[in-house]
Parts: sequence; C-alpha cells; structure tokens
Amino acid sequence: MILDRYLGLKVLSRLLLIAFVFSAVFAAYTLAVNLSHAAAGFLKPSFVLNIVGMKAIIATEVILPIALYVAVVLAIARLRQSEETTAMLASGFGRRDAGFGLMPLFVLVAVTVAIVSLWVRPETYDSLYRLRSRAEAAFDFSGIEAGRFYTGADGNRVVYVGKVDGGRMERVFIWNREEPEDMIIRAKSLVRFDGEDARAKLIVSDVRIYRGDGDGWGFEGEAGSLETSVDFGGLAPIGYKRKAASTQALAKSDHPADVAEFQWRVTRPLSALLLGFLALRVAGFAATIRRRLLSVILVVTVCVVYNLLTLTARSWVKDGAIGPMPGLFWVDGGLLLYLASPLLFRQTKRRRS
Repeated sequence: MILDRYLGLKVLSRLLLIAFVFSAVFAAYTLAVNLSHAAAGFLKPSFVLNIVGMKAIIATEVILPIALYVAVVLAIARLRQSEETTAMLASGFGRRDAGFGLMPLFVLVAVTVAIVSLWVRPETYDSLYRLRSRAEAAFDFSGIEAGRFYTGADGNRVVYVGKVDGGRMERVFIWNREEPEDMIIRAKSLVRFDGEDARAKLIVSDVRIYRGDGDGWGFEGEAGSLETSVDFGGLAPIGYKRKAASTQALAKSDHPADVAEFQWRVTRPLSALLLGFLALRVAGFAATIRRRLLSVILVVTVCVVYNLLTLTARSWVKDGAIGPMPGLFWVDGGLLLYLASPLLFRQTKRRRS
C-alpha cells in the first residue's frame, strides 16, 4: 500500500502539472487566434475570453488522457533514473502491481473524461454556438485590410476585400460554409454605417449569390443594390449541430456523422483508461531500452499513432466508409488486445505445459 500511494502521488503530481501546461498552451493558442478575429472585426473583444474558456473545457476530453499517458511515462522514467524501480522490483513490486496501484487514478481520469465527453461537452458546444451566433451578428469589418483573406471565429466564414476606402469596401467576397450547402456572395461594393438601436447598416451594390453542395455550384440570384442591417448582440437561429446534440439523441440516430460523434464520446473514457496502461507498458517498469533518445521516440510514436488511428477511424465512420461496427471500436479493441496479450500468452503457455 505504501508503494501504491507513493507511485500514485508521483503520477498525480505530474498529471496535474502536464494537464495545466497543455491547457495553458491550448488556451494561449486559442486566445491568439480569436484576438486576430477580434482585430479584424469578426468578434467583439468581450466575446474572446468566453470562447477561449469554453474551448478549453471542451479540450479537456483530449488533454486529460494524453496528460495521463505522459505523466505515467515521466514518473516511471524518473523512478528508473534514481534506481527506485530496482528497489521496488527487489521487494516484489513489479509492473502488474504498479498497474493495480495506479488503477484508481486511471479510473478517476476516465470518469472525469466521461462526464466531460458525454454531458459537459455538448452543453458547452451549445453555449459556444450561441455565443458565436451573437459574435457573428456583431461583426463590423472595421479592422479588415485590403488584399487579405479573413476566416471567421468558427472557420465557417471567409471574407476577402479587394479595396478599402474608409467605410467603403470594393470587390467583396464572402464564403459562408454551412451544412448542407455553402454560399458565396460577391459584391462590387459594400458601405457600412452605424444606425439606430445598436444596428449597423450595410448598403451593398451589384450582389451575386452562388450556392454549392456535393453536386457542384449553382447561380442563386443577383441584385443591383440592397440595404440590410446587422443586429449587434442579436441571436440568429442556430439549427442542428451534432456536437451540441445530446448523447441520448445521437444514440438514436443512424446518420454516419451522428454515429461518429456518438462513438467518439463513448470511447473517450475507455481511451483514457487504456492510455494509462499503455504508458506503463511502453515505459516499462524494468525497461530494456537504455538510450534516452530511442525511448523518447518510442513513447511519442506510440501515442501519436494511437491518436491518428482514432481520428482516422472517426473520419471513416463520418464519411460512411465503414459502418457503426466496427466503427471506432476497432482501435480501442486492438489496443486492449495488445495490452492483454502477455496475460493471454502466459495462460496459453500454462495450458500447454
């Protein structure tokens, strides 16, 4: 029990530190991206911190399992470096005992990831989509420079302006990327001025609209000149967003994209649990790999390959390339079989003997 607690504290301290560092790096990157959107007029500065906080919460389901993997590897490496693993092995405390000792921590991380993935994530996405809807309704183009492409806060809007002269913009190109159809708006000029009741007025001339889907693009219509308004802080209809849909609703859907989203959520806790045991297996309580560079390459490669396979399987299910079964489960199933292979091999050997 003493060694269990000692090893658990070593891993827990590193887990908290690594999770904090990963979250801080992700938040800093998200903050930089959204500040650039705010500078271009796509976001009000007051929205930025809320968006960063929501995205950081959503990223927890990915950050925690990877942080656990790295924490276990670093803790075991530190124990090996100080020869503490030798003393543990001499006292009869091996890899199997380490696995049982760390299992409560692994389960705790898996339960946390399950709560985030199954319930917190869709609720946070719903709030995020609503906030983005308000943010898009409040854009003002005031920071846009001519000759540059700007991407909206959620990546679903691209804006290009050929010339800017005060409040007047010429050769305007706007691409709205929304399922199931995309829309392209081209205008000869666009003039913005502030109206009453917190509304921005837009006067657009020579407008052409095109719509596109999987079958190609088509001309939608045109207008010589029109005037419209943008409601600052208004809430536009959001529509169906599978990332914001409840887990129960996704479980009843047979749409490939919904199936991929559902399986992604339910496999995140299992992924966290398996990554913990995978870290023990890769790090090796009595590792034979002595070269530090080779050890680092092995540890990183295994984690990267696993996550790439998971993302690839998710894309295949979403595109309908593979069905709900095996879906995403073959990745975790293969990893589980790999982790259980030594036990299965020993049982087979005993039966033969």
